[in-house]
Amino acid sequence: MSLPSPPPHRPGCGHAKRSGEEPAGPAGGVPPAGPHQGEGTPWWLDTVLRTAAASVLGADHNPPTRLPAAEPRQAPDGAAGDYSTALALRLSRSSGRPARELADEVAAELRRQPGIGDAVAEGPGFITVTPLPAVRRALLRAASLGPAYLTGRPEGFGRCGEHPAWALTPLHRAATLAQARQWARDDARHRLALAAGHDIAPAEAPGAGVDTAASENPPTRSPRAAETAGADEGDGTGRGEAPEETTAISCPCATEEFATGGRGGRRAAEGVAARCADAVDGGWRDPYYDAPPGETEPARLLAVLGEAATRIAYCRSADQQPRPGERTGPDLPAWPTARRPGAWARHTADNPAFALRYAHAHARSTLRWAHDSATVDDLPARPASASHESSAPQGDGAHALAALASSTAVEVTGLLFDGPGLLAASARRRSPHTLVRYLEGLAVAYHDWWESCDAVTGRDIGPAGAGAARGEAVAARLDLCAAVCGVLAAGLAVLGVSAPARL
Repeated sequence: MSLPSPPPHRPGCGHAKRSGEEPAGPAGGVPPAGPHQGEGTPWWLDTVLRTAAASVLGADHNPPTRLPAAEPRQAPDGAAGDYSTALALRLSRSSGRPARELADEVAAELRRQPGIGDAVAEGPGFITVTPLPAVRRALLRAASLGPAYLTGRPEGFGRCGEHPAWALTPLHRAATLAQARQWARDDARHRLALAAGHDIAPAEAPGAGVDTAASENPPTRSPRAAETAGADEGDGTGRGEAPEETTAISCPCATEEFATGGRGGRRAAEGVAARCADAVDGGWRDPYYDAPPGETEPARLLAVLGEAATRIAYCRSADQQPRPGERTGPDLPAWPTARRPGAWARHTADNPAFALRYAHAHARSTLRWAHDSATVDDLPARPASASHESSAPQGDGAHALAALASSTAVEVTGLLFDGPGLLAASARRRSPHTLVRYLEGLAVAYHDWWESCDAVTGRDIGPAGAGAARGEAVAARLDLCAAVCGVLAAGLAVLGVSAPARL
């Protein structure tokens, strides 16, 4: 399958087949509840699930806040709903009731909750939930906020750029490939922890997890570890063997939600452009290509792959210490070298780093083209909020909601829903590879969705879908593009990788 063609006014970068590998994207619950709990988000559904369970068990003795987290996630293929939870199984032992019986009663109570279209019990005690279509669109608007959505905090990554642990270590100063790999993974782990709201104490950093067996010259500890090791080491300044310079990538923090009213499609395009303005957009040309940083093995590798592919290549492996010759995918060595970079050096979909950044650039370009296109002027105004009454299959908004009901759109929406839980799980497990694989799955799902419809013009709606119907559908599809933009940009920023805005 090939990458989707760029929007018609932009030059493409060519079509290339993706590998047959299926990226893994497990969900791991949701971050601790915060103030950003808009309708459709994992926090909202977690609250709805626990409220229904408390009603069944007796809210006086089992208030929702005392029940275990429901941790809803995208339902598996073949399930009867969009999202699934094992809450009834968790409550079975403490309540002394059979899990399946409890799941049936909670599902019945859920069907009476606002925003829920259907809920059924499955298997030994799982509950699958289908929100109303308007709630699905509300999720897209929340996800478009990127860092604010993934973290569950209105400030998103907040002042993360000012935290010393957010700065990226210069990989070209590593003495060995093993040391460069360790630094890249440590950078991602520190950023994951900060994004998840964890404190990084100096005692956690010194000498933590440095690979020493992967080369003849054991790598020294990471620069950040040396900086926090104390003034009795190194040159007496407390920096030890730390490099003199660090680099930083600004996080694409979103500080305000989409404006309501006005022309929905134009608002979507303008809103994403404004929110992503702080993201580093150095284009596709990596500085290391034009200015080789040295003659060490890491420097030569950076001159061949660039920093983005190097960081993602190092973070994609699940193993802390990959075996020699190990691959993380077709022609994707876990230990790429300047002489044998494999697909990491290609600007095709075979290279996960390229595919991720291309997906973001493509979605951004789609929004930009829609903003510049005359068809956007015909889009309807966006309602101030998603009302459950307006989600009926007839009336205003019906075509917009139908545009998000296709199987490919539902797949993208489900992956977006899992984003906050995935980020929290990656931070808790200190596993950057989990975030990489999740972003890959989202990029693939976005491409599949984009190829299944005419996202910008809505011509696929047919002759009967002219006028308002076409405008409603395009506005909803632009919401989905904006959501993918926000999550991809935020996820790449956590990995220390910039997200190009143009193809």
